[in-house]
Amino acid sequence: MQQSRQKTLALGALLVLGITSTAQAALIDRGDGLIYDDVLDVTWLQDANYAFTSGYAGANAVDSGSGATDNIFANGRMGWDAANTWAANLSFGGYDDWRLTTMTDTGTLGCNSANSGTDCGYNIDTDFSEMAYMYHNNLGLKSRLDASGVIQSDYGVFGNGAYNGVDKSSLGEKDFTVMQNVQAFVYWSGVEFALAPAVGAWSFVPGDGHQRGDNKNEEFYAWAVRDGDVTAVPPPVPFWLIGSRLIGLLGWKRKR
Repeated sequence: MQQSRQKTLALGALLVLGITSTAQAALIDRGDGLIYDDVLDVTWLQDANYAFTSGYAGANAVDSGSGATDNIFANGRMGWDAANTWAANLSFGGYDDWRLTTMTDTGTLGCNSANSGTDCGYNIDTDFSEMAYMYHNNLGLKSRLDASGVIQSDYGVFGNGAYNGVDKSSLGEKDFTVMQNVQAFVYWSGVEFALAPAVGAWSFVPGDGHQRGDNKNEEFYAWAVRDGDVTAVPPPVPFWLIGSRLIGLLGWKRKR
């Protein structure tokens, strides 16, 4: 009887540990180029420059000139309107509800620039920016400046401070353990800049971990994301239910 009870407790502990470890996970590879973040509850394209690698940018390249927001360059960079159109029309993995990343203005209207804890600048609050969460929490990257404003030598996508705030497209992209083709240059978000929504939108710079507002006619990269998981995951079994099932099994065994 004592031995059976010990086995029961051990099995219950393993089940609880399994549930706990799942809850602590951040990025889950669902296969076929889809990565689920179970903290933000969003699914990312594994390819951070899919507009290029899919051939979309090359096939739809257009240069309407300076001041246009619908420009599409063959390397995957686009104006803000073109980037939103690409994401909204994207069909991938059987899903067609893709969008650009989002963020939230966490303070007074506009850019509350600082080195830590706001919505603009370096080390911004990752609770309110999907790109910042990806950069700092999932990829484990550092901003150019620490919270005290001191330059860090190992910041950015390449971890060596190679990016200095200007276009370094020649550096190419970097593959991480899960994500691929992450660019050092700027990425659009899908959120307009509140102080000038007609001409401005929020962007994030993986080259140095900086979030800011930019003119919509700039040509930046786009990373598509969708809400929710792509795989139906059954909810965890409550601990009390696990215990009751085990007790029932033990009772059935004793009767035999």
